[in-house]
Amino acid sequence: MRHCRRCGCATWSGDASGQYRRVGRRDGGIAGAGVETVFLSLGGRFRGRLTPMEGKNVFVRQAQFRRYDDEEFRLRTACAIIDGKIRNTRHVLQRYHRTTRTRR
Repeated sequence: MRHCRRCGCATWSGDASGQYRRVGRRDGGIAGAGVETVFLSLGGRFRGRLTPMEGKNVFVRQAQFRRYDDEEFRLRTACAIIDGKIRNTRHVLQRYHRTTRTRR
């Protein structure tokens, strides 16, 4: 059995047959602390997930939807994304030009 470094609760314990059991604290341990947890087998296969009762991103999503209503914000954001893509592409092409020029 392992103990979580964040809250000290006991985590899942598994055996070779893939059977898992949970020994935890009365206050809910990781799940009670609102930590989303994914359980994987030793081979990395998905076994299960614990999610908090309340989603963490509700308020973030609401703010994103409010910002979406602002047309000026959308235009500025789109321009910034396109500007960044053009700058990055230019940088990649300049680097490619430098490396191919030195190989000749």
